[in-house]
Amino acid sequence: MENQGLAWGIAWGLLAGAALAVVFDNWLLPGVGMMLGILIGMMVDRRGSS
Repeated sequence: MENQGLAWGIAWGLLAGAALAVVFDNWLLPGVGMMLGILIGMMVDRRGSS
C-alpha cells in the first residue's frame, strides 16, 4: 500500500489532536493534529517509497 504512511499519519494526528483537545479543552486542536498527521504521513510515505 503506497498510502499506508499517510493513513497512519492521519490516524495518529487525529488521536493526538483529540487527546490535546480533551486536555486543553480546545476543539481547534484536532484539526491542527490532523494537518500535522497528514504532513508526517506524507514524509513517512515519501521516505518509505523511495
